[in-house]
Amino acid sequence: MPISDTLSISYNNTSDNRLPKLEYNIYAKKWSIIFFCTCTALDSVAVPIVLYIILNYQTHLDKNTVYLIISGTLFGTIILEFLQRTWRLWKKSSTCRVANTGRWDFDWFHWNSALVLIVIIAEVATATSIDPPLVRLLAMPTSSILFVFSIEVLLIELMRTFRVKAPFRVSSIRKGEYLRPTLFTLIEDVVAVDGNGGSGYRVNLRARYEASRDFRRLLVFMTWFWMVPSLLVAVATSMVIFWPNLLSRDLAYVIGWSAPAAFITIWAVFTILIVQSALQKEKRNWTNDENRLL
Repeated sequence: MPISDTLSISYNNTSDNRLPKLEYNIYAKKWSIIFFCTCTALDSVAVPIVLYIILNYQTHLDKNTVYLIISGTLFGTIILEFLQRTWRLWKKSSTCRVANTGRWDFDWFHWNSALVLIVIIAEVATATSIDPPLVRLLAMPTSSILFVFSIEVLLIELMRTFRVKAPFRVSSIRKGEYLRPTLFTLIEDVVAVDGNGGSGYRVNLRARYEASRDFRRLLVFMTWFWMVPSLLVAVATSMVIFWPNLLSRDLAYVIGWSAPAAFITIWAVFTILIVQSALQKEKRNWTNDENRLL
């Protein structure tokens, strides 16, 4: 059964014994997703590596110029998407903002995207401002993305495990409410804003989460499924990059940019397979009262 069979549904009150639906067909967005992922892979993985090799070994440019050119090409797709989602959330007529929030109340994913960009810009600026440039530091941006993601997810999951209430609004989770799995908030924000699911998707996702025990278990499992390996890959890649005399500067640079990207690609494939199977199971189990919270 295709994943869209479970995802392209509208919210229904659980009193009629039907599974609350999300009103979102991911297959209808497949070409947009493929285009975005391709552009991101090019300007955030392929271009930095290719330019590094060509400019260092096929030209006579000085090292400072080489790394300034490379740094100017980094993460263009991600930055453009960040600017677009800023406008979508900020404009007065926004249809994807969290309910009952103002124009400056950006969602959780937006604030974390801003933090990631600040970390990356600081690393690149530091690496290229020193003579000679710090090539190994310039290989860290993709690992830093994994570090920021996994450490924050770990903190939130520990808070959730110990029943610590949200100290401030986390997207649709209001201050003082119990936290949900971090993946819940990530899906809510990305689909509502970047996937054009709108504010209604936030409502439908919450309804599904509250009604379906299988869905809650899936989000908890997938949160840890991404968080633990992300942290391990980030640590391992950083050690490979900076461990004295382990690898040449060139090889460390290539691994620094490619290893996290390879991990994300492989884990994304596993995620699709796991989610498809879990959603089929959820649908089969829905008739069993033990799997509902009515």
